[in-house]
Amino acid sequence: MSARPVMAWPDADVADLAAAMVKHDAHTVPVVVEERVVGVVSRCDVLRTMLPTDDAAQREAQHRLDVYADGQHRWPVHVHDTVATIDGRFDEDIERAVAEALVRTTAGVTAVRVTAPSG
Repeated sequence: MSARPVMAWPDADVADLAAAMVKHDAHTVPVVVEERVVGVVSRCDVLRTMLPTDDAAQREAQHRLDVYADGQHRWPVHVHDTVATIDGRFDEDIERAVAEALVRTTAGVTAVRVTAPSG
């Protein structure tokens, strides 16, 4: 505990809060309203705001696949708990490998399952 802790308000900007946490080596910061603590923000909370959501990862992965397929929506992709699943049919094994690589390198995706057959 510190006699003069870093404090935040409910509508504080996350970037400002992160900068203050680093500057003061604070692992947690109380959120204060009218001199009353109404919550606490941790470093983990700040980091969590920087991670892509499953929805954002899914949109980006789908966009990559659609661009690769010349604008066609040939392989639907779904992301759940950072795991992407690619459906559809691939004409060749190389097509499947490229699609899998495109999705695997999408921010917010940690693993890829391909349910679509190839060939």
